[in-house]
Amino acid sequence: MPASSSEAQEEEVDPGVVEGTDLRVLKYPHPSLRANDEEVTVFDDALKKTLKEMFLVMYASKGVGLAAPQVGCARMNPRPPTHPPTQTPTHA
Repeated sequence: MPASSSEAQEEEVDPGVVEGTDLRVLKYPHPSLRANDEEVTVFDDALKKTLKEMFLVMYASKGVGLAAPQVGCARMNPRPPTHPPTQTPTHA
């Protein structure tokens, strides 16, 4: 019996060289994967370019998410806020 679309999900792969970027997926135990990161405070063209390149790598990897440290951008961790900074998060 053929697999349904939900059963036929492709596994994540190492894309190696991805056209349009020099970013590469780092593998454990690469030291950059343990490096401390800093919160992004400046949203400029350089950040926009890096994020676009991260999407290229993520799609080429057939992945569903990618953190900046995974491609060697430990000094840039663009995490969207989960709540406004002036409010305390509430837990249900």
